[in-house]
Amino acid sequence: MKARLAVALLVSAGIAAAGVAQAQPADQCLRMQVSATGETAMWNHQAEAEKSAINAWTAQAAKQAGAAYSQWDKARAKSVSCDLASKSTVRCTARGTPCK
Repeated sequence: MKARLAVALLVSAGIAAAGVAQAQPADQCLRMQVSATGETAMWNHQAEAEKSAINAWTAQAAKQAGAAYSQWDKARAKSVSCDLASKSTVRCTARGTPCK
């Protein structure tokens, strides 16, 4: 009887602890999307153009939403798309929802 009561108390405590852990707030995201275009790069250096777009997004997010929301790694619904800017250069645009 005591053993069953102890198990029941432990299970109840575990459920309560799990409920507390689940009650932690998720990332706080804004209801807006930030878009920014980076500098051009040679077509065979697309990674540089993508990095430039992400850096531009970070700056634009800080300007529009504040520094706390300007971290690309915390952004949601993010994407980077690139297009040819000329015959030999590429330019990328980063889009995402700012979160902190």
